[in-house]
Amino acid sequence: MWLDSFFYNILNQETQTFKMDLPEKRIIFIDTNVFESQNFFKGKNLNTLCKYALNNSLELKITDIIHKELIQRISSNVNKSRKIYKELIKQLNGDGKILKNSNQFQEFYKFPEFNPSLIKSELAEKLESFISQNNIEIIESDIADITNVFEKYFDTKPPFKEGNKKHEFPDAFIFSTIENWAINENKHVYLISGDNDMRNIESQLVNTNFNLTQILEKLTKEIDKKHTDYIESRFPNYIENIEKRLLKNYLTELEESVS
Repeated sequence: MWLDSFFYNILNQETQTFKMDLPEKRIIFIDTNVFESQNFFKGKNLNTLCKYALNNSLELKITDIIHKELIQRISSNVNKSRKIYKELIKQLNGDGKILKNSNQFQEFYKFPEFNPSLIKSELAEKLESFISQNNIEIIESDIADITNVFEKYFDTKPPFKEGNKKHEFPDAFIFSTIENWAINENKHVYLISGDNDMRNIESQLVNTNFNLTQILEKLTKEIDKKHTDYIESRFPNYIENIEKRLLKNYLTELEESVS
């Protein structure tokens, strides 16, 4: 029994040491469309990314513009869902009314009132909780380079393109905020986005080459390799530690049996 506890204690010590010895964290900014594609805070991949952050393997950030866009997109999606909800009730009370006769659907037919304001307020609160619980930092956009944004606008450089270029201003300010944060902090960062115009922006400090699925695959491989390298580097000391402690415990038991 003591041997099981012995090995557990050593492994636990090695794990704690590994967490402290991790190399520099990856810094990842998440674009609005990533949240929306993941149903804001319910998506499996987004929650997996957040678990990595909570395990101190990376840092997650958004800009204040992205934060405001998320609130706006929640509102827009709720408004869109209202029509769908009304149509669903209409169909179930019409062609689907036979289901009212089934005990399995008795509770289902107690449709709650659709109150857009209450739903929006509830989901906005859940968004704030999600951001807080996962330590997602909100970066203020006052560090954006306005001159550079307008240069890209007049030169039609990404994220701007021919047509309604004014609609790309939020993305331009988001990217400028991220890039200038990276410059100020002297860090290389990732921006994960599903927007091709955003991903086509070139930057020395902001890597836009990965979507959510791809960044998760990359992080998993990197973290697995760090674990493997760490274990291999610690193995000789680990074996020596085991031998010493085994000998110590054996001598203690021997003394007790003799006395």
